[in-house]
Amino acid sequence: MTLIGPGGAGKSSLLQAVVGELDAGMSVSGAALLDGLPCHTAPRGVGWYRQHTGIEAGVRRPHGDAERRAWSASRLRALRTFVDVPRSLYVLDEPTAGMTEDDALQARAWLKPLSERSFVLMATHDRRDCLALGGMSAIFDAGAVVEAGRSDRLFAQPRTEAGRHYVETGHLAGFGSRSREQSVDGIWWVVPGVLCGMSRPGLVAPAERQFRQLADAGVRHLVTLEEEVPALARSCSSFGIVHHHFHISDMDAPDFDQALAFCRLAEEAVARNEGIAFHCRGGLGRTGTAIATVLLWYGEPVASAIARVRGTQAYAIQSQTQTHFLHQFADRLSDGHLSAVSSHS
Repeated sequence: MTLIGPGGAGKSSLLQAVVGELDAGMSVSGAALLDGLPCHTAPRGVGWYRQHTGIEAGVRRPHGDAERRAWSASRLRALRTFVDVPRSLYVLDEPTAGMTEDDALQARAWLKPLSERSFVLMATHDRRDCLALGGMSAIFDAGAVVEAGRSDRLFAQPRTEAGRHYVETGHLAGFGSRSREQSVDGIWWVVPGVLCGMSRPGLVAPAERQFRQLADAGVRHLVTLEEEVPALARSCSSFGIVHHHFHISDMDAPDFDQALAFCRLAEEAVARNEGIAFHCRGGLGRTGTAIATVLLWYGEPVASAIARVRGTQAYAIQSQTQTHFLHQFADRLSDGHLSAVSSHS
């Protein structure tokens, strides 16, 4: 059984409930049964492959091809060790996330026979995982099943409007799935599961808790927009999040080269279904400007982009310099002086 859905849908929380590993503040009702008995009483036990399993000391989520291969190989080795232990129930959270294509193919080759001898419950954002595993899949969002069925049929002929929308677009925005609080622990979402802003990690909430929230929501990139990199920011790598740095002074705007660089970073991340978070010290001026810049890159008009960002974080985009930059960037995009996503996707 495979759970698929956008970041922050609740897939990881459900898996945690099944294995009995609940975060502080989480509560559950009902029961998780396997063959009519509580899962924890299964004869050969339960195997739990967490979302960040296999991130070894010294191996960071990648900045380049070599680091990506090392990170992927580390994950693959951990998965091999995991599947070699006989279990009655295997629970896996995003086992192929961040892997190279070759390693992901190998991982799926190992998971398929696993599902033929034991029950496998897996969360993923990649439909190729669902199709390779076979069996049943469920589109999951906001803590509930949107549609479920045989994996091949679900992705070929979804029966519900929400299911069709997800299969076609990869998200469920507009189907009532995002009514939850938009800002938690200083993290504010402009595009839930895809694009968010925050203050300096650890400033308003424990950094570890913030990074876990980001990772659980599907964020794989954290962009620092301060003059110096805060010490806690680099620890995001322990949660499978790559750190990036662009030096921008307080109340200032990026230069055009910086803006192009982080827009292309965001474009590549979104193409891989990976979320991206931006932060400065307060998470307002530089952060809001960067997020609005990404929206412009995707074709949103400048007034709409600013309104959308401020609709989520009212004090975002704080200086005249930042507002002026957004108008200049939008003008360059419309004049064809910059190559936006719509022109080369």
